[in-house]
Amino acid sequence: MKIRFSTLLKILLLLVVLHNIEEALTMPDWISQHSQKIVQQLNIHIQLNFSPLQFYFSLVFATIIPILVVVFCSNFVKKSKKIHIIILTQSILFLNSIIPHLLAVIMLFGYFPGAITSIVLTIPFSIYFFYKAIEEELVDKSYLAYLFLFSTPLYLILIFAINKTGYLIVNYFN
Repeated sequence: MKIRFSTLLKILLLLVVLHNIEEALTMPDWISQHSQKIVQQLNIHIQLNFSPLQFYFSLVFATIIPILVVVFCSNFVKKSKKIHIIILTQSILFLNSIIPHLLAVIMLFGYFPGAITSIVLTIPFSIYFFYKAIEEELVDKSYLAYLFLFSTPLYLILIFAINKTGYLIVNYFN
């Protein structure tokens, strides 16, 4: 059975929503129960105290942004900027599945919010997505590698910006 790339784009959107629902249902309680363990076991000192409302606003943005990108760019042609933006978006989602989700499961020896959808769905889907993009000549291997490299700093900037936006919105109304 051959899956069309347009179908993969719909699956991509579904996975973003499913992953963020998993995080919305599990993250606030999980953080309150495990924040001290994270600091001790991983020997990192990061601020993990955010309100559930701030988290939910951030999660809404983390859901809407990739959906808008894919919808806006879905009328692409081969090797166009639009398909590169979609592949870059999937690279960021793939990276988000590995860091922090898969990495946290390994380092904490247990569940981390978003890990189930990341490990079971997003990582295998991403690998297939990139394979199909190359197979259908939407991107060549060297440019895909470039997009992977570019996705790392972009991912960090987006995480900061999305979380800061959630923080600013909650504090604006308080």
